[in-house]
Amino acid sequence: YEDVFINQKSFDRDGVVVAKSAYRTTEPDTEDQFLILLNGTRYEGVAGSPDYRIVKYEKYALRLENANKPAVYYPIRALPNKLLFDEDSPQKYGEWIWRIAKIFTLPVLTLFALGLSHVDLRHGRARGGAVALLVYLTYNNFLGYAVALLKKGQLSSSAPVWGVHIGFALFAIYCLYRRNYNLPLIPDIGSVFRNMRMLRAVPVGS
Repeated sequence: YEDVFINQKSFDRDGVVVAKSAYRTTEPDTEDQFLILLNGTRYEGVAGSPDYRIVKYEKYALRLENANKPAVYYPIRALPNKLLFDEDSPQKYGEWIWRIAKIFTLPVLTLFALGLSHVDLRHGRARGGAVALLVYLTYNNFLGYAVALLKKGQLSSSAPVWGVHIGFALFAIYCLYRRNYNLPLIPDIGSVFRNMRMLRAVPVGS
């Protein structure tokens, strides 16, 4: 390198190092990398202060990278997917299942949106919105609880997680079916019994 300019801070003191030339080198024993500066000047401190120093040098070594730096710890949530599919580690496997399970919530919630989007003029939109929020919270909590048990190793497989998806998917299809035929989401049990009584009261052959 030529005409090198470096600004660094050491022990709360600002320093500027300039050099006519420089080159990189690696320490054979430690494999640490250094930048060797040649024929330059180092300015350290605040200009005008009593401790301001100007040092001229022929050779100055600046550490660039420490090969023996400690390993960085990454939380499980920050690990890539390829490192999570490990059935021997419940926490890693549970995090992987959680990421996959969140993808399947989109089509299920879409079915709920279609089934609950009907607006009843007598009750307005508030009732449908409250039901949709309740369904979402219940769905998300059941799913999170199943994944939490999987991460703790209390579940032998991920079947309960997919069971939550299947159960709510069937419920979403039921809601969509009821709305498609303009039927209330909760059947009127009283009217069903009344219709059964009327059928019993009708004489045979009439």
